[in-house]
Amino acid sequence: MKTPDALVIASAIIAQADVFVTNDLRLEQVEEIPCKSMDQL
Repeated sequence: MKTPDALVIASAIIAQADVFVTNDLRLEQVEEIPCKSMDQL
C-alpha cells in the first residue's frame, strides 16, 4: 500500500467511519475497516 492510500485509510479508521468507498480494488484487502468498491454500491 502506498503512503497516500495508507493515510486515507488511517484517517477513516480514526474517524470511526462505517465503510471506506474506493475505486482501488487493492484496498479491499484492508481488514481494519470494511472497504467497498463503487461497483458494490
